Amino acid sequence: MAVEHIIKGCIKQNRRAQKELFYTYSKQLMATAMRYTKNEFAAKDVVQESFIKIYNSMHQLKQYHEGTLIAWMKKITARQALRYLEQNKSFQARQVSKRSHSVSSTSELQLEDVKLALDKLPDGYRTVFQLYVIEGYSHKEIGEMLNIGTSSSRSQLTRARTMFYEKWSELENYYGNVK
Repeated sequence: MAVEHIIKGCIKQNRRAQKELFYTYSKQLMATAMRYTKNEFAAKDVVQESFIKIYNSMHQLKQYHEGTLIAWMKKITARQALRYLEQNKSFQARQVSKRSHSVSSTSELQLEDVKLALDKLPDGYRTVFQLYVIEGYSHKEIGEMLNIGTSSSRSQLTRARTMFYEKWSELENYYGNVK
């Protein structure tokens, strides 16, 4: 089913179109939710709540292009993940992923290093870093989502970047010496 037909079907509350939308994009939204929650159960909950909001708000979509649709759905998912974390006080109870020593390729190793370095950032820094660098939100949007000023978002991002590169370098040095 073409994206335009899926969107129009969802606006009409067509179950088949809603199912198609879910099966086509749920993995992408799950990845977005996992970046914030670090917990599969929580991420599934966030994705489910996000799809409810998406279905109920589909009529607000102005353009029926796949890129626009994906960006819009990811924005809803990121906001829902932030709400979930705030409601469940999960900022203090995040799980830290464990590094596998049997990584098969350099790109996987680097991706794991990035994930580990992100996990080592303080919660506020990590959230701003993810929203700005990974999700592409502006500082104004981040400020609105997190109830902080635009300048606070900028300064947290600057500190987060500095700390991120420090953590990443530490990991690279540590695992470079282990080999």
